[in-house]
Order: sequence, then structure tokens, then C-alpha cells
Amino acid sequence: MPSEIARALEARVEELKQRGGVCTLYAGVLENSYHSGRITLRPYMWRVGGRLASGQATPNGEMTLAREIDSLNVGLRTVDDVVWSMEHEAVHIALRVESTEWPREDGADSHVRACRRPRTDAEATRSTRGR
Repeated sequence: MPSEIARALEARVEELKQRGGVCTLYAGVLENSYHSGRITLRPYMWRVGGRLASGQATPNGEMTLAREIDSLNVGLRTVDDVVWSMEHEAVHIALRVESTEWPREDGADSHVRACRRPRTDAEATRSTRGR
């Protein structure tokens, strides 16, 4: 894994742990998959059935993600885009969402969005209680 992606992933896992709830749950999956070497980056997207995929995960924590969109570099993915895909796949694993149907894909993305939005003062207070 390229060092810039590894650093971004490590920082993101720490942020997720601080948020609590589902964020902490899938942070554990990300951390475990990363430290056990079960995250594979492919150079480009690939076909799964009739669709192109930029990420895929299995229940055991293995993840495969595309670093770039296509070989023509029509759409370059940032480090943040790749980390988002890792988070999305970790949500699938942590919450046991096996389907690739769009309502469930949007549901996985909604968890990632919720864990990325700035915390309110009340959420920050809740996450520091009991320390």
C-alpha cells in the first residue's frame, strides 16, 4: 500500500474511533484488515458481472479497491476517494451488508457520510465521557 494511503487510513481509523458507535465498529474492521494485510489495491476498476467495481469486500475482512478509475485516467481518484471506498467496504463487513443493490450501497454510504460530518458539541462531549 502506498505510504500516503497508509497514513491517511491510519489517521482516519483514529478519527473513527473517537466518534463512537457505528464509526468505531467499522474502524475496528478497517484496522484489523489493514494490519493483517487483507487490503489489496488494484491499479484500476474491474468488472463484476456487468458492472464496474471500485471496491469489493468479503466477510473475513478482505478488501480489494481500485486506486484509479480507468486506464485512460479519465477520472483520477484522490487518496480521500480511496479511503472512502475502504470505509464503505468496512461498513459492509461490520454491518454484514452483503448485497450490492443500490439501496444498500446508499445505506453504506450514509454511514460513511455520518462518520465524516463534523461532530456537534454534544457528540464531542459524549465521546469524551468515561475517559
